[in-house]
Amino acid sequence: MNAKSKVALIAWLASGLSAVAASAAPALPASCPEISAEGILIFNTARDGNPEVYSMWPDGSHLKNLTNNPAADGIPMVNREGSVVTFASARDGNLEIYKMKIDGSGLTNITNNGSYDYDPAPSEAGDKFAWVAAVGPGASQIFVANIDGTNAAPITTDPVGAYNPNWSPDDTKIVFASSRDNNNGEEIYLMDSNGKHQTRLTFTSGRDFYPIFTPDGQHIAFTSERDGHGQIYLMNLDGSNQVNISNNAYWDQLPYFNYEGTKMSFQSSRDEPNGNIYIQNVDGTGLQRITFDSAGDAYPAWSEDPLAEDSDGDGIPDVCDNCPAVANTDQSDADGDGIGDACDTCQDVDHDGYGNPGSATCAHPQTDCNDNDATVNPGQPEIPGNGKDDDCNSATPGCGTPRVEAVEWDRGGAPAPRSIDLGIYLVPSLLVVQGLRRRGRTRVRLTRSDSSRTLSRT
Repeated sequence: MNAKSKVALIAWLASGLSAVAASAAPALPASCPEISAEGILIFNTARDGNPEVYSMWPDGSHLKNLTNNPAADGIPMVNREGSVVTFASARDGNLEIYKMKIDGSGLTNITNNGSYDYDPAPSEAGDKFAWVAAVGPGASQIFVANIDGTNAAPITTDPVGAYNPNWSPDDTKIVFASSRDNNNGEEIYLMDSNGKHQTRLTFTSGRDFYPIFTPDGQHIAFTSERDGHGQIYLMNLDGSNQVNISNNAYWDQLPYFNYEGTKMSFQSSRDEPNGNIYIQNVDGTGLQRITFDSAGDAYPAWSEDPLAEDSDGDGIPDVCDNCPAVANTDQSDADGDGIGDACDTCQDVDHDGYGNPGSATCAHPQTDCNDNDATVNPGQPEIPGNGKDDDCNSATPGCGTPRVEAVEWDRGGAPAPRSIDLGIYLVPSLLVVQGLRRRGRTRVRLTRSDSSRTLSRT
């Protein structure tokens, strides 16, 4: 490798460790479930006496048996967003491919045939999967199908075998291993996702197998035995610049990357002969052992925690964001209806079905004139004398902001046929005006349900 090429590759490794300044994360609502910001690892383990598929957080915590079946379950793979997990299972008497969600639910047999099926890999979009099926003595081919198992078709025609398919981040390519050109073991190949344009990438005497794309789709990591024992290598998409990124005396294999491409998970025998799972930064620093089981752990596929999805980028996961489509770090919700103010088109504080302002998205489109009192809204009847504009119609006689009127009476006590508007406003009251004329003077009196006082005299 020339110096310039090596510098370029090391620069990519270093870029995964670039520090990005970030503001303090907002406080999560109490309704948020436990969420792993670093993603989820799906892996194979025999710690229960038979192979099972487990999940855990990248620090080794939150262990969960996802398959929990007396038959052998193994070789799991998950797409990077964590929506689909595929694995091989012997629970039906022969190896079949199953799919499930990352929590173990939705278990479904998606091959369901008499052949031996293994090495499954869901597409990144989660709508298809690739796998290996035995097609004859000593021969196996890579197949692709819809994620429900329909439209299955082979995309390789190897006379001996093709293995370990994995998808590119954009699902246009599949990288795989095949022994078609090397009697001593597998080599790495690249092809279109429909099987066309198959290209050999490695040319070594030892085995090269279990390839996987880096998250940016620009490199391929794989396991190689060219050094006499398993080591993890990285290369460009055309097979150039092959670099040992394990570079130790122990057996390292089965590499995977976190969603951002900053860290790598893999199996190593450095502390346990049967192999345990480790993670490290992509430049080789920060090595951390995360499983401690003598039975052996392998295939540590890495995905995002689906619960961590944050569509609006406000730091609040969608699963507990009261407005997942609009950034709202304060999660304000004035009317307490569970919909954040940033996207609540019906602000109805008193929950009477009328908003302020009025909105067609409320139960009733009219404006509530008092959104702090559920007994006041345009659908209420007006109650005389209670001091409220019950129906939100100030034009209703006896409500709103009435005017005080002086009424003239004749000496016989009969009211005159006219009234005099004094222009006095009181809010909120229902005014009852009484008038008396004595000795040539008119008295105007305001009478309320709780008091009576003279307002003016003429």
